[in-house]
Amino acid sequence: MNVAKITERLEKELIPNNISILPLGLDTQIKVDQGNLILACNQLYNLKSIMELASLNLIDSSEDNTREVCKKLYNKVNSDLQERLSSDFLLSSILYYNASFDYIRILLMYIYDSYEKLIHTYPKDKVADIMKKMALDTNWELALGFLMTMQRIEQYLNWLENSQASKRIKNLFRKLKEQNEHLRNKYQANQLKHGVVPCFKRTNPANAIGLRIHESIEQFYNKKNIKKFEYGAGFPENRLEIKDVQEFLISYHNLTTKLINLILTDISVKNRDVSKLKDSREKIFKK
Repeated sequence: MNVAKITERLEKELIPNNISILPLGLDTQIKVDQGNLILACNQLYNLKSIMELASLNLIDSSEDNTREVCKKLYNKVNSDLQERLSSDFLLSSILYYNASFDYIRILLMYIYDSYEKLIHTYPKDKVADIMKKMALDTNWELALGFLMTMQRIEQYLNWLENSQASKRIKNLFRKLKEQNEHLRNKYQANQLKHGVVPCFKRTNPANAIGLRIHESIEQFYNKKNIKKFEYGAGFPENRLEIKDVQEFLISYHNLTTKLINLILTDISVKNRDVSKLKDSREKIFKK
């Protein structure tokens, strides 16, 4: 898939560049609790940044981009090298999109929960404990966000259902949760996060990138009792396909962006034309 096919299908976020002056909660359809206002602004910036990282790596996985990288860095172009570059970019994109789900969970709580309930649920001493465990000198916001994402998703969904978020936002978040499950399982974000790099199918069958030695669980746990083992080698059965991953990440990006834009519409100043807000990544889509 080339750059044009990817970029023209990616929805654009309506998060303005200067988030710090976004007048959340002043004259809005949904008033953000003033106690949460600064955290909401900061989290919008974090979300904007992670989505840019995810989409840029997705765009970089395109055929024409990897072709140019091959020319400039390796002075040659071949399918093996291009596919290796594409899969590497896609692995980064998978990690960033998976992380964005938690960023949205935190943002929704800052916007649709009350300050009093937030500090009661996540008291200062618990945040301080997390800061100590994670060796965070001053970044208490990160510790607070970490605590919030430790909440079981079932409990979170129950909180969201009873919040002042619109029905459309609640429904979209549930759809995003389902897609995130696909991202974590079928597209192996969990595997990538916890120690195993996913393997991609290659056009050239002789390309052995991703070849693994096979050892069964019985072989591993019975080495003391069995003197001789025979090991085989091959590719994992759950190999990913570059084009399929690109297609899924485009749809994941668009669903996430649609949810972000609905949230922004909810908290934007009345009568303000949010469709005219631009983000810095628009320049990329115009290339």
